[in-house]
Formats: sequence, C-alpha cells, structure tokens
Amino acid sequence: MTVIKQRDKVGSDIEILSWDNFKSLPPYELNRAVDPRIDKVAGVLLNTPLPTHNEVCLFQYSNGHREVANGNTRQAVWKKWEQGGNGETKFIPNQVRATIYHVLGEEDSKQIYYSLDSTYSVEKTADKVTGVYRKNLVNFQNVVFQKAKITKALEFASKYHSNNPKHMPLNNDNIQLIVEGFLPTLKKIDQNFRIGQNHEIFKQAVLAAILMMVRKHGLTNQIRVGIKRLLKRSVIKDGTSKWDGITHILEEMMLGTNPGGELGAGRGSSDSTMLPMAIDFVLYHFEKFLEGKTYSRGRAGWTFIRAKKNRKGELVYKDNQTYKDFWK
Repeated sequence: MTVIKQRDKVGSDIEILSWDNFKSLPPYELNRAVDPRIDKVAGVLLNTPLPTHNEVCLFQYSNGHREVANGNTRQAVWKKWEQGGNGETKFIPNQVRATIYHVLGEEDSKQIYYSLDSTYSVEKTADKVTGVYRKNLVNFQNVVFQKAKITKALEFASKYHSNNPKHMPLNNDNIQLIVEGFLPTLKKIDQNFRIGQNHEIFKQAVLAAILMMVRKHGLTNQIRVGIKRLLKRSVIKDGTSKWDGITHILEEMMLGTNPGGELGAGRGSSDSTMLPMAIDFVLYHFEKFLEGKTYSRGRAGWTFIRAKKNRKGELVYKDNQTYKDFWK
C-alpha cells in the first residue's frame, strides 16, 4: 500500500475498485451538478478514450463512509449506459483506480475537493455554486439560476455584507457561506417569476441589485411590482415627462434609449469599476421607486448629471454610497 501524506494529517492510498463497488458510492456533498455535463463527458469518453478516464478520487471518513470526490460525472455516464443496455456498455470499465483520501472532517474534504477540481477539471466558480445548490437540495426553474450564471451578481451583492467582512471575491473559503446566505432570496425570485435567460434583468448589475433588495426587504408587494415592470420593460408614458425610478433603470440600463447616459459605455459590464457604479445606479433608483418619487428627466440631484470622478479619477455614480452603505 502506497501512502502519500497530504497537509501532514491527511493520508492517501491507492485502491482498485470493481465497477459494481464504484457505482454504489455517493457523490461528495459539494460536488457540482452533473446532469448539465453528462452529454459532453459521454462524448469525450466515447471519442477520445484515455487510461486516465478510469482514475477517480474518493474521500474516506473515520467512520468508514466513502464519497466520490472526482469522477462523479463519469460515474453518471457509465450508469446511464448500463441502464440503456446499448452498445455503450462495452465502454464501461470493469474496474477503476481510486486514490483514497482519509479525511478527518468537512474542512479537510472541502479543501482537498477544491484542489482536486483545480487539478483535474479547472472547476469554475459557477460549478462550485451548483455544488452548494446540490448540498442544500435546491433546484431552480430559471435556467440562469440552474447554471449559476450569477456569480458576479452574487459576488458584488455580498461584497459589503457581514458574511463577507473583508469584501473578498467568491473563493473557496467563502463561497458556501455566501451562496447559502442568498439561497432563500434566489428561491423567492425563482418561484415567483419566469424569466427568459437572455432578458436584460439578468445583466449582473440589475440582478445583483434585485438580490440585495429582496434579501434586505423581502419580496414585498412594491418590490414585486418593480421587478414585474423591469420584466415587462414598462416605463411611465403619461405625457408629463415625469420619470420614476424604474423608468430611469429601464431607460438607462435596459432599453438602451440613452446611449449617452452616465452608464452608457459600461452597460452590462462586470468590470470591477463599472459594476459597482451600475449596481449603485439601480439600487438608488429602485429605492426612489419604493418611495414613490418621480422627477423630470435630467433633474438636478436625481440622475444623469450625478456622475463624477473621485479622487482617483475613477468615474462613479454618487460615489457608490447607496451600494456601499446598503447593508448598514
């Protein structure tokens, strides 16, 4: 038996497992969702078979329980082929070569899992988010949530929250805490709205602001009305030139009728400078909508003349104070 020391306290060894033994093992609890990847991985296994495809990694806990750390999608593909009973069954390996990591608890398994995925498949942040979904038994109906195409929105929505005291990007240390904190909010939005995945509301700045509003205030009737208006692209057309906050958001960020506006060049951007500015814009005007205020387009103190440069020469909207102070 070969033992390789990991982090001085976690040992590993190699074991040959039969297919019957391997297919009965559950996935690691934070493993990403495998269903979206099955067809792609099946194609790779069929068209470019390699000896490394039969190499997997497992976690074994002190009570003897084992979980698949790397190889879950391949396991799912092979199970699908086995159930189908077609010609693909000949591509199912009789046995796999498993590296067994003997872990002491959740913290060990989490750190090793992320390092394994970095080595074997360069797991993306979105994959890690879907892993948190799976651990919490959450399924979404909106495709953008399903595929976790919301990582920038989550990152910037949480940046000044108490769950992220150092204002860090999503990383292996904070991603579970941040995603789990927003899960109730995501579920409320998902359960109440059907949103096409290409709708402008899924621009990261708009979505981040909505996540922040709903998490802080709940899905109140007025917030629900505001979101519906964004979805329907419903601006005020009363002939008085009075704009409310939702109209400002739609005209500036979503409808594209004001390309010369203060967010024009950065519309939809996830740049670290432009995205906070855009989130600040949406939060500020959504709150004005909740307050029931309307102003004429371009009114001083309300909108387009408010963009300015800070001491570093960076273009900001109202110094981003609505965004920075939102969770206080």
